[in-house]
Amino acid sequence: MEVEQMLTAYNQGFIGAQVKEDIEKKIEPLPPEFANDIDLQLMARVKAGDDEAFNQLMHRHEKTVVNLVYRFTGNREIAHDLAQEVFLRIYRASGRFEARAKFFTYLYKVTLNLCRNQRAKAMRRQTTSLNVTRRGRGDEELPIKE
Repeated sequence: MEVEQMLTAYNQGFIGAQVKEDIEKKIEPLPPEFANDIDLQLMARVKAGDDEAFNQLMHRHEKTVVNLVYRFTGNREIAHDLAQEVFLRIYRASGRFEARAKFFTYLYKVTLNLCRNQRAKAMRRQTTSLNVTRRGRGDEELPIKE
């Protein structure tokens, strides 16, 4: 049975204690200074393949991320979309995660980078209407080229 299949079965309650023990064995110990950090404990479980731990982590920080993105973008709809993308990126990168600081530091950095990328993308997409009258240096109207 592959790891993904095991995790799906584990999360749906279809497999026994042996598989749960196997997942527990994959959880890497945290550095002593972060041993009591609940978020880092959850992230270690996510790294080991525990999807339920990811759901818990997401629910703990979802509002914070949405509010942070909203402050950056000023748009609630975009904030919700980007918040989903933040958690998707964290999930996809969970295998490479290393506990070097508090989880919120990592979450904040991912969120900020995504917001900056979104802003840069939006700046590249800015358009100018072709119906706008062209103006010269002295604010005189420039002729239209045909």
